[in-house]
Amino acid sequence: MRIHWGLAIALGATFAWVNPAQAAGPKIDSVRIDGARDEAQVSIDGAFDNPKYAVRTREDGRLIIIDIEDAALPPGGINSTGSTSLIARTIASNTAHGARIELMLTGKATYRARATDSGISVKLHRGEGPNPPKARRSKASAGPKVEGIHLEQKDGRDRVVVELA
Repeated sequence: MRIHWGLAIALGATFAWVNPAQAAGPKIDSVRIDGARDEAQVSIDGAFDNPKYAVRTREDGRLIIIDIEDAALPPGGINSTGSTSLIARTIASNTAHGARIELMLTGKATYRARATDSGISVKLHRGEGPNPPKARRSKASAGPKVEGIHLEQKDGRDRVVVELA
């Protein structure tokens, strides 16, 4: 019987110690959403010194997941303000490793995230992202033309000789 009481006291002390440690970490206060039709800016505000976060996509770019390490949401939840046609739904939850904010989008989008003084800023742009410029070949620089290729053996070595024009 004494072993059971000792185990219960040890577990109770562990849980009592974990809660204040979690409360001392970064806290998320609010999520602001600003933007126009094809873009949005999501600002995650809170008490952060140097936030550790990871952003990833799922469902072919239609779901953006922001994991904030060691952060906690307030007991009553967070205030989410603003809207844009790019973001359909926002879900925030506490996880074992911190806090998670999920942004369900109305279409594919690319993102750019960075830490700010007051939290984390994520910029979203509808589509696959900027198209890289295509290289154009000018008519004047058509490049060399191969006129002939032959194999040459010299000093016990093989060489490939390419003749260009």
